[in-house]
Amino acid sequence: MSTIVPRLCRNTNLLISIISLELFAIVVFLIDVDRFRGMELEKLGLVSLYVQWVGLSAVAGMCVFRNRINKLSEVKRVFSTSLIFFICFIAVDLIAQNIGQLHNTLSINWYEFSRRGLIALICFGVTIRLFSLLDVLDQRSQAESQSRVLALQSRIRPHFLFNSLNTIAELVASKSDYSERAISSLALLFRVSLENTNKFHSISAEIDLCKRYLELERWRMGERLTVNWEVGLEQAEEWQVPKLILQPLIENAIVHGVQESGLVEINASIKENNKYLSIMIDNPSGATAEQRQKNGMAIDNIRERLIVLYDDQQSFKVSTQNGRYKVLMRVPKSVVKG
Repeated sequence: MSTIVPRLCRNTNLLISIISLELFAIVVFLIDVDRFRGMELEKLGLVSLYVQWVGLSAVAGMCVFRNRINKLSEVKRVFSTSLIFFICFIAVDLIAQNIGQLHNTLSINWYEFSRRGLIALICFGVTIRLFSLLDVLDQRSQAESQSRVLALQSRIRPHFLFNSLNTIAELVASKSDYSERAISSLALLFRVSLENTNKFHSISAEIDLCKRYLELERWRMGERLTVNWEVGLEQAEEWQVPKLILQPLIENAIVHGVQESGLVEINASIKENNKYLSIMIDNPSGATAEQRQKNGMAIDNIRERLIVLYDDQQSFKVSTQNGRYKVLMRVPKSVVKG
């Protein structure tokens, strides 16, 4: 497997680099502790400063030239990364040699210079190789996550398709003017469900998708279905959410929220603060115990998608209180990409 220059300037990799450099500085200090007797903490600080300068300057060089280096052949990549490291090492070492305090700590003869350079190059090469392996594993993990999300996103319940087709068939016979709109709404739902070019769209697009879905259900259920929307967003077109993150909850609320009277009343609330979007769906918990137990499929689907997409930055809670079934989820705000 070829070695690539990893994304060292990502927050996580940069933090790992700083910690690794500090550990390396401590090891170097402990190895030569007899030479640094006296003001140990001061000497350790100077060694740490030297190591961090060399390491972080090399990391900065890797970040600047990463894309160009990764386009080269394997041999040229190794040569280029080694050259960038040596340039950074020589520059920092020359600066350190001209500082009086470091002059007393680090020998300036060629043997010591070469020894430090060789040790540092070996450590740097091992670190780059380790980060490149982690980068490949991360890319594989993201690819697997994307496949899982697309698989989850593409699940539309067969009963919804059959109900919609039956509704359209009835509209064709009785209200032909509405049938075209119904077919268009159904096509939109399936197009979004099967589209795999982008996992996200704007929250306004998701709301419009839900309203198109509700048109299909309202033609079937009539006045028995009531949906109350509370959208507290200043710029709904600006913030993006995963596709089909709200529509399955609306569908779930309709299917399993039918009361004994046959009525379904759903409350949908979408709000924002500085960092997060909060979405809440509130519906009757269902007329029977069997209905109340069938909420799990859509809930587990969405919970898993949120974990894959946002990890611990998301929140998803389900509760039942006073005969109402509530789903509250929170996702970080991110701008729709053009």
